Amino acid sequence: MNKAKSVFRACVLLMLAAFLAGATTQTLSAQVSIPEGSTIDSAVFSIYVLGGPNYQTVGLHRITDDWGEMSVTWASFIGDYDVAIIGSFATNSVGWQTVDVTSLVQAWVNGLYPNFGFVLMQGKTPSNIYHSSEALDVSLRPKLEIHYTPPAGAPGQVIIQRPAVAQDGVADAYVWERSPAYNGGASQNLWTGNVEDFEKYSLVRFHFTVRPPAPGTGTPGYWKNHPDAWPDAGVTVGGVYYSKETAIALMQMPASRDKTMTMFDALVAAKLNVLAGNDDSCIASYIDEADAWLAAYPVGSGVTAGGAASPWRVGQPIAAMLDSYNNGLLDCAQHRDGSMTKQSGTVGARIVNPVRTLPRRIPR
Repeated sequence: MNKAKSVFRACVLLMLAAFLAGATTQTLSAQVSIPEGSTIDSAVFSIYVLGGPNYQTVGLHRITDDWGEMSVTWASFIGDYDVAIIGSFATNSVGWQTVDVTSLVQAWVNGLYPNFGFVLMQGKTPSNIYHSSEALDVSLRPKLEIHYTPPAGAPGQVIIQRPAVAQDGVADAYVWERSPAYNGGASQNLWTGNVEDFEKYSLVRFHFTVRPPAPGTGTPGYWKNHPDAWPDAGVTVGGVYYSKETAIALMQMPASRDKTMTMFDALVAAKLNVLAGNDDSCIASYIDEADAWLAAYPVGSGVTAGGAASPWRVGQPIAAMLDSYNNGLLDCAQHRDGSMTKQSGTVGARIVNPVRTLPRRIPR
């Protein structure tokens, strides 16, 4: 038995040695997205009014052509909006004003119109000034809060508001009739109304993507037998990047007592399921914990299940949750065949709403 164990570990280590010299860490960037086919339950635009009150009505119009935050001008924009008002607010007080834009956001999600944002207009009435997305106080920048119900899964919520200097999904600018070539994209303020007998408009756009329906999760067996279905050329596990070929080769190795291989299989499958477009809201924290566990106990390091001091006492509940996710047993993602009751795969445990009490902390 010891000889077989030593041979297995040697095979793993030899395989890892073939690519560790070129190993790198890869990261993914997140963006705001809403599932295709979602019903928009509510969408509220909020903007902070400065000065006043001057009791004017400001209307929002859908913009019909593309524009750039640092390039749009009165001359380039004029006329690029729908004359129909999609909503309005009154500048009756200093502070937040809100507009219900649910129907417009639903139209964007449905693909009825491209999302070029909307323009704030009030005619040649006493002007109003607002915080823009360049405002020094980040919390007072314009925002769009969307509540939606996807075709499958739990309702969701997104708040789009520029968090830093970069655009980060939000663009806004004001233009002025008096200076047709002027661009107000870098200003800390937005404007509407009459300024020196010429009108000002403010343009605002909140970017989000509409993601296709989730394909459903797959088990380690699915991913190792369907290399063409991989959404990427490799996967980072425990801080180490594995090419698709290397990861599949490790997953295809015979079962052993080394629980780092069990964790590896479950984590690779979970990460591929997320990369493929499945919701990770119910598993993201477990993926992070599995990464930390494999960083502490690398693949092929020979962790066994026996004994009170075994690291697997910490690893097993994590791997079990990954297994439940991969089999479509958690609320946030179904299995690829649409079932929520697939049989267990790599770990053989179904955990629903677990109590998160782990016996030992993962070494850092």
